[in-house]
Amino acid sequence: MINPGIQTVETYQDRKILAFLGFAGPIISVLLAASQGDLLAGTILGQNDADSYEKYVAAAAASIITGVVDDNNAIIWTAVTAGADGNDITIAFVDPKTPSAALSVSVSGTDITINLATTGGAYASGTSGVEGSNNGLTWTSKLVGVLGNNNLIVLQDPGAVSQDLAITVNGNNIIVSLATDEAGDITTTAAQVIAAIEADEDANALVGVEDTGESTGAAAVTDEIVSLANGEDATPSSTAAEVLAAVAADESAAALVSGDDYGDSTGEGTVTAAAAASLANGVDINVIPAVILNENVLDQSAAVNVEAYLGGVFHTNMLVGMDAYAKSSLGARVVDTVTIVPV
Repeated sequence: MINPGIQTVETYQDRKILAFLGFAGPIISVLLAASQGDLLAGTILGQNDADSYEKYVAAAAASIITGVVDDNNAIIWTAVTAGADGNDITIAFVDPKTPSAALSVSVSGTDITINLATTGGAYASGTSGVEGSNNGLTWTSKLVGVLGNNNLIVLQDPGAVSQDLAITVNGNNIIVSLATDEAGDITTTAAQVIAAIEADEDANALVGVEDTGESTGAAAVTDEIVSLANGEDATPSSTAAEVLAAVAADESAAALVSGDDYGDSTGEGTVTAAAAASLANGVDINVIPAVILNENVLDQSAAVNVEAYLGGVFHTNMLVGMDAYAKSSLGARVVDTVTIVPV
């Protein structure tokens, strides 16, 4: 069958598009009512709120590509539900820097946070006192990695008599002003230092402290400065394949996005930390599809009224939905009358 052709008749008021089956004239477009089946591939028009028709845009799912193909850690993330709401979804990759961290996924609203697994790393630490004197203390920073190397612990003799034990935190530095008796001698034991650090919210957030080895903590500590050292950042170790599996296994995250290796990426590469980024290019359906065009309507600056006809010798398959009388009739039959708006 020869593709339907078009003959146009224009007036000042409207443009009439006459569709003749088997007519091989210049093709502009073919208009077909949706009720007769989508038998002509092409542009879909849909009815808008003003009862006019405009180009139908299907809902598109938002997506984003993370990583680098050449590093084999590239992932394309696609919103599970098509539409503009998918543009609100964000994905962040966090390097916790803590030693031996486990891979985990958390979701808050539409924000997905992927906490990467790590290998290596160490917390900064240092010691004061002497284990054999029962005043030995081991100090360990609670700041991750190299940040803990900034911790300074000052066990300070106040240089005055009858002073109480006091804790002061200044940035990452902790000053422990030790208690003294009437003679000005230090009376604070290692055990009392531990209790005071644990009781002070700010100090306890910076360091942990415990008796060193077999030290009992019963003896008084001495005036001393401890600089914590040897803190090392851990290294992210999660591969793209592991991240994809973790997201798929998390019910909340999997309800928002699906992921897949992008391009030639194998998924074997390690994922790196990245700030939260939003999915993009999600589009809502603009109108309910109703009319099919074989080709795009010519560019227009204003709305036009269009009457669509099927005429000539009918082809049965092109008339799905029409009654038997219409199928057997000759001459033009009006299929639909619409107003097409510029797109």
